[in-house]
Amino acid sequence: MRSARSADISSIADASKYRAVKAVSDDQIIGYVAWRDPYYIAQLYVLPESQNRGVGGTLLDAVIARSGYDRLHLKASINAIGFYERYGFTHDGAEESDKGIRYVPMSFRVDSKHERPL
Repeated sequence: MRSARSADISSIADASKYRAVKAVSDDQIIGYVAWRDPYYIAQLYVLPESQNRGVGGTLLDAVIARSGYDRLHLKASINAIGFYERYGFTHDGAEESDKGIRYVPMSFRVDSKHERPL
């Protein structure tokens, strides 16, 4: 997962466009996810020292639980593709680039018995 930038964090402050959930440990925000309609995850970030501990998957679970979506879409940074694949996302196309940022479009179908992969 990529680093959070100030501009990214500021952009999700508009509650009329985005919904967000944060992960907190010892009174410190260690990650967050922001999504908007229809079915699009705009940002997912976990502090490097908190990665590989289930925080990102828990944040995705929160989106599914709160949104009621039956599918999710996102643009996965090259460094996060493995994380999303382990969760169950599939590639929707080839690698693309926007303003020098490389990503792969991915999607996830939520079934009625959604259980997070181990």
